[in-house]
Amino acid sequence: MRYLLLLTLLPFHLALADTPYPDPTPSPLAGLEYGIDLFPSGHDHDPAIPTPDALLGFPVGQRVATSAQIDAYARQLAEASDRVELVEYGFSYEGRPLVYLVISSPDNLARQDEIKDGMARLADPRGLAASDRNRLLDELPGVAWLAYSIHGNESSGSDAALGVMYHLAADRSEATQAWLDELVIIVDPNMNPDGRERFVNGVVQTRGAQPNVDDQSLVHAGYWPYGRGNHYLFDLNRDWIYARHPETRGRIPHISAWRPLLFVDAHEMGAQDTYLFSPAREPHNPHLPPYRHSMGNVFADDMADAFDEFGYPYYSGEWHEDWYPGYTDAWASLRGAQGILYEQARLAEDGVQRHTHLISYRQSVHHQMLASFANLNTLKRERGALLSAFAEDRAASVGNSGPYANRSFVILPTANQSRLNDLKDLLTIQEFEFYRVPSDQRLSRATDQLGREQRNVTLPAGSLVIPNRQPEARLLAAMFEFDPQMSRAALRAERERLLKEGRSTLYDTTGWNISMMFGLDAWTVPEHLVSGLDRVEWTADEPAPSFPSTDRAVALVASGADDRSVALAARLLERGLQVRAARSASALDGVDLPVGSIAITLDDNRDHADWIATVQQVAEELGIRIHAIGHGRAPGDLADLGGREWRVLPKPNVALLSRGGNNMLDFGAVWYLMDHRLGIRHSHLDENRVRGADLRRYNVIYLPDRWTWGGGGNLPPGLESQLMDWVAQGGTLVAVGGSARSLLHDDSDLGTRRLEQLLGEDLAPWQDAIHREWLAQAQPLPDADAIWGHEATGDSVFPWTDQPGLPGVDERKRRDAWQSKFMPSGALVALRADTDHWLNAGGRDQLTALFSNSPVMMARLPVEAPFRVGVFGDNGSSDDNGAGLVGWSPVPEGQTLHVRAGGLLWPEARDRIASAAYVTRQSHGRGQVILFAHPPAFRAAQLGTMRVLENALILGPGMGINQPIQLP
Repeated sequence: MRYLLLLTLLPFHLALADTPYPDPTPSPLAGLEYGIDLFPSGHDHDPAIPTPDALLGFPVGQRVATSAQIDAYARQLAEASDRVELVEYGFSYEGRPLVYLVISSPDNLARQDEIKDGMARLADPRGLAASDRNRLLDELPGVAWLAYSIHGNESSGSDAALGVMYHLAADRSEATQAWLDELVIIVDPNMNPDGRERFVNGVVQTRGAQPNVDDQSLVHAGYWPYGRGNHYLFDLNRDWIYARHPETRGRIPHISAWRPLLFVDAHEMGAQDTYLFSPAREPHNPHLPPYRHSMGNVFADDMADAFDEFGYPYYSGEWHEDWYPGYTDAWASLRGAQGILYEQARLAEDGVQRHTHLISYRQSVHHQMLASFANLNTLKRERGALLSAFAEDRAASVGNSGPYANRSFVILPTANQSRLNDLKDLLTIQEFEFYRVPSDQRLSRATDQLGREQRNVTLPAGSLVIPNRQPEARLLAAMFEFDPQMSRAALRAERERLLKEGRSTLYDTTGWNISMMFGLDAWTVPEHLVSGLDRVEWTADEPAPSFPSTDRAVALVASGADDRSVALAARLLERGLQVRAARSASALDGVDLPVGSIAITLDDNRDHADWIATVQQVAEELGIRIHAIGHGRAPGDLADLGGREWRVLPKPNVALLSRGGNNMLDFGAVWYLMDHRLGIRHSHLDENRVRGADLRRYNVIYLPDRWTWGGGGNLPPGLESQLMDWVAQGGTLVAVGGSARSLLHDDSDLGTRRLEQLLGEDLAPWQDAIHREWLAQAQPLPDADAIWGHEATGDSVFPWTDQPGLPGVDERKRRDAWQSKFMPSGALVALRADTDHWLNAGGRDQLTALFSNSPVMMARLPVEAPFRVGVFGDNGSSDDNGAGLVGWSPVPEGQTLHVRAGGLLWPEARDRIASAAYVTRQSHGRGQVILFAHPPAFRAAQLGTMRVLENALILGPGMGINQPIQLP
């Protein structure tokens, strides 16, 4: 079997057998025993259908069921009932099956393909006759998708699913039969089996002999890394628009096939809370269907009635907003379903004591069942209205006068085939139609990612075009629109909260545009572009590029423009080959090789008789193009293969710090990157035990972002000095977000500083760093007479001439304190990039990246800052006003500074972070320290900054450090 099937846990409370003491009788707790029937009144369960209690060995909701038990019961039901079909749609990383049940009348189950086909025709109504549309609206049942516990430690949903599945399969009442006749009900009982199993193990391991009703106790609170995420600790409730993980990737095609009208997403929240359900408050994503909120209130009223019958408390809105389109319920709504969020107070075991009374875990399971059954009643009653609203909205989406009729998104050509393939894969799994431009075309207008309109531009051959007018127009717009904007009411509420309370109303990042996250240049074009374009049908199984003839080859090379080149280097080094990387641009045998390109030379690998076969094997695994080079001399001043610019890379021995105060999401993202992008071995070190570790085994150590609560913001005592000693001996230390902030304390030896540390100092040297970088890149030479003249004229021009002065120290501190109140929850910012720096290998002169309440890093030589916040652009003015200032940062004459790319970034925060370093690199002893302001591997979707991180991890030890020669 693909995983170990364990159907039993420890006894409900630990037995104390074989001790000198008798087993104690638990003290009575009022409310711990929940005697209310979990099922709707009037139920008549068929005794021939097996109960979940019989398989579990305890009543549903008395304690948590394991993933194996949930899977086993789903299979048992499918065997026992002609109302139930089981679909296995994939496996988790740990090999657990991913399943759902289709529950309906036998007649509906027999016509599943017909139902799916009918929903598909409504979903894409191009060519659908009005008579056929009306017939489908009359005949199609309503499809419900009930999805439970995408967060593994929010357990009541999956336990409720056991009861829901049983009732639908076994109940013979007229009410249930009506559901089965008029609805197809899909139960997705355990969306995150790996996370749930980690959670259940934690409950078992911290369970005592007596019931525990203290929500601060470990059995309820859990411990690092908790059960929320999947195997790699990813929050799957944020993965829908990125589709990085097997749970999401397996599920999406089935949701697409069924086109549910109702999509339930059952969660849990704080233990002292009550029960929340949709609809959400503002801000609302502007691309959600117009019927979502009004129909959401209809469903909410029916849920409220169901809870009122028992006197159970509940609420809607408050902290729940649906701005981010990657939430489960928001993503489903953008596809046309009525997405509904449940949030039950989290009671991991037994029950929890509140101020007024104790609530049992079984009661929390009943709440989830109540909401589910109430939603089915509403769907049955409103089936016709929901189908009509869905059909009308889809017709508008594909209509030539609809809201998305005249807009297309264009992805400009790139040599980064890896990143382009990632995009094609995402477009395909989300069912977006896209096209390739076969030859150059002229466009009257296009807008770039920073909102700058260009006129009379050429649409280059090789561009990808994604017209917005298509069936999935709403989801497409939500994912690819550059700059969706919140309502004035939502902005007012957010600013008021920031000013009054110093905290945000926003629950997640406010920027997520796919082209920006993927690090791809894009335009928005106000036209429906399809004419003369080639429709793309992409498959991940496309054949790898052919391997070249290696006769007389002195080297095999791969272009650093492709992200897979870093993985190629890493895997070959792990297999024992010698690998070089280009620190400056080269061109060999007509092959352009930008910074970061990889070379495996004959001379370096004479001791490896099979070096060519090894390169071929790894290249085919990665699907990356390899070129055979027969001549090592490059034209002009480009780097010759035998010169100093082709640096030997040492084998990467990477360690990731874990546990303690480390952010499990960032740790998991880099773990995933090491396993699935780079594909090399690495180590995980417990930060609480690393003081006794021999760090000499590693040449790279990654410090994840830090949790800011519970004392997690700072590194453990003594760890920093241990790490810096290791760096001084030749290590590469990479620290991000909160870890970078922790290293930049007032007594730090590092040259990078935080803005607030410098407010009382002379900022001129830090301003001069901006001037130098700008002039090195943009300033033309003085005329020849000035350069070769003999006289000292005294009329040197200084870049800060006419630059406004900074306010006094007290005013600076006051302004910074004010601006810091407006730091973003997560916004996309534009970065200017040094195209010559090896950390920017595979990149361009600008990049878009996420910024939140990140450290505002300041850098000047000898610290290198290859990425800074803000992109300069010509302001179109002919006035000679000299350099200006934005905050502390100079802006060169004639330039504007573009900072915000997408999401909410208040003007105060824009000024504060302008020209801050996003990445810094500096030497320390024989080693180096590389700092990132924000986690670069965020959700495994920030492909541009992920490449920068991969450069740091794999190229860093060879590019930034002079490695010692190892004697035989």
